[in-house]
Amino acid sequence: HPQQVCIVGAGPAGLYLAHLLLQQNDQVQINILDKAPENGTPDATAFGFGVGPRHQRCLEQIPGLWQRIEQQSAPTTGGPKVRIINRNVFCQELLTSLQE
Repeated sequence: HPQQVCIVGAGPAGLYLAHLLLQQNDQVQINILDKAPENGTPDATAFGFGVGPRHQRCLEQIPGLWQRIEQQSAPTTGGPKVRIINRNVFCQELLTSLQE
């Protein structure tokens, strides 16, 4: 029987965890539970957050994802290299790459 996993929360951490699990075992069956409506209506109160170099290295492990994140985000000026992206956009890119 294939391994079954249930992830609670379809935010960035939950979707990234799904990617990690599938990279280790492409036969795992994953169910993701979230409080958002089934139709995927974006949360109007979603915030933006920064993706720094350490997170970039992690996201580069998912084929094509970092390139899409770069296109959807904006760089900060001064200080460390961080890209700012809307949470809903980030989650949609993670979800899209899971479905590919």
